[in-house]
Amino acid sequence: MLRLLPGADERGIDGRADDVEILNSIARSYGVGDKLQVKIDSTAPTLTSAHHEKIMVIDGEVGFCGGLDLSNGKWDTSAHDYESQLRDANAEPWHDVHAMVRGPVVRDLAYHFWQRWSYADTRDRRAAMAAVKLPAGRERAGTVPVVALRTWKEMDRNGSIKAWYGEMFQKAKVGIYIENQFPFQSRSLTKLLAKRLTEEPGLKVVIVGPMEPNLPGLVGSMLSKMSVNDVNKNLADLRRLSGGRVATYSLISQHRTMPTMRKQVYVHSKIMIVDDQWMTIGSANLDRNGTDDSSEFNLGITSADLAAKTRVRLWQEHTGGRVPRSSLAGFSDGFDAWKRLARANGVRASGNKPIIGSVYFYNFEEEGLPPPYPEARGGNRFALL
Repeated sequence: MLRLLPGADERGIDGRADDVEILNSIARSYGVGDKLQVKIDSTAPTLTSAHHEKIMVIDGEVGFCGGLDLSNGKWDTSAHDYESQLRDANAEPWHDVHAMVRGPVVRDLAYHFWQRWSYADTRDRRAAMAAVKLPAGRERAGTVPVVALRTWKEMDRNGSIKAWYGEMFQKAKVGIYIENQFPFQSRSLTKLLAKRLTEEPGLKVVIVGPMEPNLPGLVGSMLSKMSVNDVNKNLADLRRLSGGRVATYSLISQHRTMPTMRKQVYVHSKIMIVDDQWMTIGSANLDRNGTDDSSEFNLGITSADLAAKTRVRLWQEHTGGRVPRSSLAGFSDGFDAWKRLARANGVRASGNKPIIGSVYFYNFEEEGLPPPYPEARGGNRFALL
């Protein structure tokens, strides 16, 4: 299912309604109409909200959940090469995180899918609740506790994704790592984290987002710029309040043979890791749509082993393997390593030298550093027109 919005033609989904009907017609003509069906849900509570989750369930046994859309331009390798011939034409370097799960939580993904599928037809909450079809329970319980989280105003007015973030902020004592497309556009979540920073003077936070968050089309572009201005204000407030304990970064891809040629790695992932104990992976951005209005699906995972390994793996990727693992294993040491590398990269960029890894300050002007590439706008206010 998908929702068509202004700018759909620029996102490659204009005309999908016709394509969907052709696909369904072909399926019926081959007698498999009950086995292959596609629906479009074009409604949502607000103009900017959408059916935004990215989940898949296979045979009721394997589930996928995260930030990755199954559409053009979203595939990449973890190297995020400047000019990869494997990416779709005109696609930019792309960073995303997705999880594959087995066990009882797969039934939660299936449960949500059938509710969403039914509601797309009926717009009836009770009918959607009654229409749930779950596969026979053949799964084995695993060793990692996982809970299903969602935002869906029509079914659950108090979304569990927002509640999970609030609860995790309240538990945090050492370190929070966040990757998000629109980090802290939500003022309510900004206030929750600010409160925790005042309560825990040793708490440190690393936030990674795109240098230039964007939505295509005139309407989408204007809405995106408004959201980015909120992001910039809220991130600046967090940095100022924390006295240097909140650091904000973007990821940069650099040409292998022409090091002064750089562009952003588009950060589209939606992941948070807290104290190397808890993490959430899913579709929800930290904006009002992700926490209040769009339909979203996340996983909440409790595992010290998995959380720590995931954080260190991502940090090694972003630092280009040039920072020793021992310097990244502890959150505080890694926090300092990120800052040193980002500052060194700013100095290297000012001298037209190649940067190391992908790490660059999102708020580069505030840090007194040059833009990583001429068009970079991270941390700066956008004009709406």
